[in-house]
Amino acid sequence: MLRQAVPWREKEHRPNWAAIKRLEADYRNIDVPCVIVWGQCDETLPLSMGYKLKDQIAGARLIVLPDTMHSIQTERPQECVQIIREFGTGSLNHALPQTQIATSAGSSAGN
Repeated sequence: MLRQAVPWREKEHRPNWAAIKRLEADYRNIDVPCVIVWGQCDETLPLSMGYKLKDQIAGARLIVLPDTMHSIQTERPQECVQIIREFGTGSLNHALPQTQIATSAGSSAGN
């Protein structure tokens, strides 16, 4: 799965770090509202990557769903729908029950 998510060097069986750094540099060009939803127990892409991504995208918000792994849309479909609807209407101003919201400014709030 990691090979599908990042530039990969097939011959060396390793990530292409130079290409990844170029991709990360492009994050600064994102100038639209962004919400990132991550499972607290994601074993495929750990939560620390969600916080890193949030910090790399200006104004991004990270919502962490507790007791959730990588497939948040199948594990917590109602919460995903609620987040998408509220984000789309601009009313995502509060945390869902038992979630944590962090902004790229470094503040976070949990309910």
